[in-house]
Amino acid sequence: MAFATGVRVAAATDDRAAFDSTGLDAVFKAFGASGAKRSSDIAVSAPEIAENGTVVPIEVESKLPGIRSIAIVIKKSASTLGGVRHSERD
Repeated sequence: MAFATGVRVAAATDDRAAFDSTGLDAVFKAFGASGAKRSSDIAVSAPEIAENGTVVPIEVESKLPGIRSIAIVIKKSASTLGGVRHSERD
């Protein structure tokens, strides 16, 4: 399931609150995001079952213009925020 929101995510050093959050709504709130909705413009590829839960290869492709940050949120995990990738490219 992929979600899109028009919020600009803060710099990587400000992600601590999001990583400490539990639940999708709390993670979105930590990023200042609201109104996240499913988007067919974002494709996520991940294994159905990970061989090693510590390292799970995930590939994300977005057709949305101007994407500078991607956050991987995991609904059924003790750590809801799995990772964040920020890009300085325009």
